[in-house]
Amino acid sequence: MDKADKRVMESIRSREPFWEPFIKLSMILKTGGIEAEGYLGMCGDRISDALLIDGEDVRIDFVNFPDMELTAAGVRMCRDILECYVSGDIVSDAYVALMEEKSVRVHVNTISQTLREMKLCGLASAFIKSDARIRRFVVTEICQRSILIRCFRKVRSAYYGVLVRLKYHGLLLAVGRIAADAATGDKTYTK
Repeated sequence: MDKADKRVMESIRSREPFWEPFIKLSMILKTGGIEAEGYLGMCGDRISDALLIDGEDVRIDFVNFPDMELTAAGVRMCRDILECYVSGDIVSDAYVALMEEKSVRVHVNTISQTLREMKLCGLASAFIKSDARIRRFVVTEICQRSILIRCFRKVRSAYYGVLVRLKYHGLLLAVGRIAADAATGDKTYTK
């Protein structure tokens, strides 16, 4: 089973499409031999000053600030700025890699969505008429539609929801208080 087939199986099991691939600005700079944090901040500032951060193709990675995430379109938009820090070949390689990943993603999402939309009789006829590769996808799709697997996904989702609420209870409570204070106009943030 190749990489694309594994991703189709993963998409069928998760019941969600794959999202647009991103590359980190720090990875592009490291590939070009620039590992100093200062250059990452300067490059990010220049991208920000050029008003290229749109939240879709170029977005701030708040977890690893001042790093940014770029799609293929974002790499294309920021090409002139990136070429000031790394060679044009590295920027082109990043763009090509993202475009290849995007084509695989479209292929994977198309197959998994097509299987998701098929009725059971259509899946049965696809199983009969197809090769072994497609049969694996069809069997996985049928299994994911079973009551037991659906119940398992709901229980797992509820478990993770409770786990997140317990882990971040204090943070969520503080954000709720700040939001309530902002709505009433109160500017004091005390316990």
